[in-house]
Order: sequence, then C-alpha cells, then structure tokens
Amino acid sequence: MTTASAGERPALITEAEALRRYPELAGLLALRRAGWSWTTDRDEDGELTALVGFRRPRGHLDALYVTTRDRPQPSA
Repeated sequence: MTTASAGERPALITEAEALRRYPELAGLLALRRAGWSWTTDRDEDGELTALVGFRRPRGHLDALYVTTRDRPQPSA
C-alpha cells in the first residue's frame, strides 16, 4: 500500500495500517491473496483516483476498476 501528497513520491504503509485507515480494502486484499494483481490510476496531480485489479485465468482476463470514496458516482 502507498500514500502520498500531490507531487510527492508515495510512501509505503503496511497492510494492517491500510486496513485501519480504509477498512473497505479488506475485500480487495482478499482478492489479492486469491491471485489478483493491483495497480493505481492517478490524475495529473498524482492524486489516487482508482485501484485497478486484474488476473489472467486460462484464456481470458478479468479486471476490476474501483474508484475512490470521493469520486462522484454516475447517476442511474
């Protein structure tokens, strides 16, 4: 897990600290243990906008795009 201010290089935090700060990550960490890989999507200022998860089971690709808490949700 990483955390950073705009324009700074992200600092690593432990999995336990990430869960303390963001308990909603528990499900994503379970997916990581099940073989999913994760990367981040950031805006032009370096702010985190989403987590991108993926795995490659035989013959295809599964992907998840998880937006941040503050990102407005699309209307139905």
